[in-house]
Amino acid sequence: MAEAAATVEAFAEPVAVVEGSDAFFRSFYARFAVSSPLAKLKRALDPDGLDSFMPHVSLLYGPVVAAAKAEAIREVNARLAGRSIRFDRIGVVTSGQDVPIAEWRVVAQASLRSA
Repeated sequence: MAEAAATVEAFAEPVAVVEGSDAFFRSFYARFAVSSPLAKLKRALDPDGLDSFMPHVSLLYGPVVAAAKAEAIREVNARLAGRSIRFDRIGVVTSGQDVPIAEWRVVAQASLRSA
């Protein structure tokens, strides 16, 4: 992981859109385009996964009442779409649908190169 992080400078990416799905880990999330720095990190960490790569930052996990989620997505999308988020490190987190979120832990992280 540190080797992959060392190949990319810290960068900022605009939020493309805030979306939701029925997937536990993508219930409510900010999606990003597959930019050059994100693609470079993905190739370094998972060389075979670029075709299915969907960069995003999860904002909420698990099931949510559909109407409430739809309204929240509209509101948060209006606030975040187009705003840039700075990425300066990558990490590995222990998580799972059967592990309470309060018990998730960062087990490794590495800083991207300084600009």
